[in-house]
Amino acid sequence: MTDHPNDVAARQAASMYPDMTTHAPANDSGRTTSSSAGSDARTPAARPTPPATSASPRDLPWERMYPEMKRDEGAVTSAAVNADAKPTQDGSKFDTMYGDMHREPEQPDATVDELVAQPLTDADRMYPDGGRPLESADDYDQQTLSEPFDTLQMQARFDGNEEEAAILAEGRQQAAAVLHGMAVPSEAAREIAGELEFWNARWIKGDLPGLDEMDSTRQKTEASLRKEWGPKYNANVQLARQAYQDAAKQLPWLRNLVEDAGAGNSAALLRHFAIIGLNNARNRRGSGSNRK
Repeated sequence: MTDHPNDVAARQAASMYPDMTTHAPANDSGRTTSSSAGSDARTPAARPTPPATSASPRDLPWERMYPEMKRDEGAVTSAAVNADAKPTQDGSKFDTMYGDMHREPEQPDATVDELVAQPLTDADRMYPDGGRPLESADDYDQQTLSEPFDTLQMQARFDGNEEEAAILAEGRQQAAAVLHGMAVPSEAAREIAGELEFWNARWIKGDLPGLDEMDSTRQKTEASLRKEWGPKYNANVQLARQAYQDAAKQLPWLRNLVEDAGAGNSAALLRHFAIIGLNNARNRRGSGSNRK
């Protein structure tokens, strides 16, 4: 008896892909054909099915290859459930699968001594942070303090307030002497003067920040500098605080701007004080370097 072409195709498919075997198509008489070559009985081809329970449905081919990807009906596998239940650092599936393998290990906090002892590179020597110190107090007076003080002094004279003009002139000389004595980098000195001028203008206008504004600004500044400085944060804050205290001993009015007006929450000012503090610490150890 000659096999029907459909029977041959069905047997070939069943031998190559047993899991994908389907019912044999019906012949012209409406009876189904058999996948068995030696039988005239036109019954549906038997499809082997592995034992399965409602809790363990039959695997699909890709599930056998990648069992961790298998999902039960209406729910993920226990492995996926556990993975979802496990807290991750940023909520990503990558963290769930690989944990902290992709993250840089956290570095321990650096100390002030470690920052001071860091070796200088050629670039550090050629292009120190904040520029190079100026030669004299007069240079600081003319090149870094003229813009903030000139306007104030002219306004005081215009208003006929000679006492205020005299106080400003004295404060200007004191500031120039401190900048020179602490060998403040030239660019840093200009930016410090500009930052303090901003806060002084708010002081004069009576536009002082309230407690809520100061607290909010402090938190934003801390978050920004922690991200920028990383493990150097605590050491840089110590250096900045020391530089500020050294300067405030010679400039009593500096405390008004830093502590009362709110300049102490300025990230720019803290960066500059940190540079000055580190330079001072290195100079005290005889390094004579200018590196953050």
